[in-house]
Amino acid sequence: GSKAETDITGGKDVLDWWGPIYNSDAGPDPTSSDTLLAWAGSNRAISDDSPDLSLRLYRTAFANPHPDLEISSIDYVSSLSGASPFLVGLTLKKQ
Repeated sequence: GSKAETDITGGKDVLDWWGPIYNSDAGPDPTSSDTLLAWAGSNRAISDDSPDLSLRLYRTAFANPHPDLEISSIDYVSSLSGASPFLVGLTLKKQ
């Protein structure tokens, strides 16, 4: 019956999913230490129109604010801020 909220902040937890290709660690990274670039790739639109760009997905870890309680459901809610976050996968593990 309890409820907890976790904010996902653009520019901190995630960056744009379409952006420049970086061949080193010199490119922009999320400012959250719990977020890593998980995958970068391409598709036909990028290859044809913007070959210097890549698609990107990020992996972010969030701590359960109530680790003694079981998570029974998760709502992924937009703040209608103009961003378009999407969830590709979700893993839950006991600590």
